[in-house]
Amino acid sequence: MIISSFIKGLIMGILLLNIFLPVKSVSQTLPREGQFPISFLDSEEYQTSSQLLEKFKGSIVYIDFWATWCAPCLEEFQHHETLEKLAKKYSVALLHISLDREKHEKKWKKRIYEYNLTGYHIRASWGLQSDFWKEVFHQESRPSIPRFVLIGKNGEIINNNASKPTEFEILEREFELIAR
Repeated sequence: MIISSFIKGLIMGILLLNIFLPVKSVSQTLPREGQFPISFLDSEEYQTSSQLLEKFKGSIVYIDFWATWCAPCLEEFQHHETLEKLAKKYSVALLHISLDREKHEKKWKKRIYEYNLTGYHIRASWGLQSDFWKEVFHQESRPSIPRFVLIGKNGEIINNNASKPTEFEILEREFELIAR
């Protein structure tokens, strides 16, 4: 009985440590060969969509708008490895923009590592989100998520409702047309 209580306490302690351990806020690279790194962008540095997209000038960018509380977003992550291979084939940068609030930063980073979401990551401030809604989606409020956007090499919006990773064949055609 005492051992059983001890084991339960030990398991609870391990679970709590996994939830509350801080995740480093610096860019980290995962070791799998041929894989994109996981890179975090500073939310304070990018206040507008044009500031953020300027960083990717000269690259095709596939943007994924998501949040930790969005079940359909998490479902799309099941196909990230396939998306990563496709992005690599067509030299497309992957940019994941989280709509989570600052107080959920640990949960946000935990999801990124849990799903091995390689590419660039930013937890968008309210100002950055609002700017994207106006500039990219031409509306005042947030569109439903997950939402995917394709940006051309010159920073132009190619498709503000691009295909999802689960629509692999269609997405590949979109990447192929832009990469030409």
